[in-house]
Amino acid sequence: MEKLKEKICNRIWNTKKIRMNSERRFLFLDKRNLLLNVYYSLFILIFSVLTYVKKDSFKIIGIEDPDLLLLVSSIILFTFSIYSYSHSFKERADRMKKCYTDLSKLEVELEALEPLSFEKIAEINNRYQEILNNHENQLEEDYLRSKESKNLEEWLKYICYLFKLHFLNILYFLLPFLITYTLTIILS
Repeated sequence: MEKLKEKICNRIWNTKKIRMNSERRFLFLDKRNLLLNVYYSLFILIFSVLTYVKKDSFKIIGIEDPDLLLLVSSIILFTFSIYSYSHSFKERADRMKKCYTDLSKLEVELEALEPLSFEKIAEINNRYQEILNNHENQLEEDYLRSKESKNLEEWLKYICYLFKLHFLNILYFLLPFLITYTLTIILS
């Protein structure tokens, strides 16, 4: 009976740790998207002011019609804002936090359980499953981040995840310049 209690306690603790990683990931994505919205807006604002003040100066770099570029940039910002809002990362982080705090309460209850009985342990395990069913699942990357010892395959998956994450972050920040350059080539 003690081994079953310990097994469920470890499962709850591991799940709680993984859900904390999920919350952290969602908060990061929320902050990144907010920063990108501000960044893209600032880019469009600066571009608008420059277009208004010195419209002809864009011909030097090959842009004949900066208004079209401004229009495309505004559409991209609008699309990104809708995308960002639709994923509701902050709310998802809050739900993950609720999940791991509920798991913490369950963990304390299980650790304090005396005397041990199969029925009480089964009831706590059922409540554990119920908590998991009421919340979205985490990604494999959240699991890998929480795992203290990883085999080679897990390390490679985790490194690929980090590479993809950082590559996309850099790409998102370079996007306005890449679009400007691409449209300059297309429109010339």
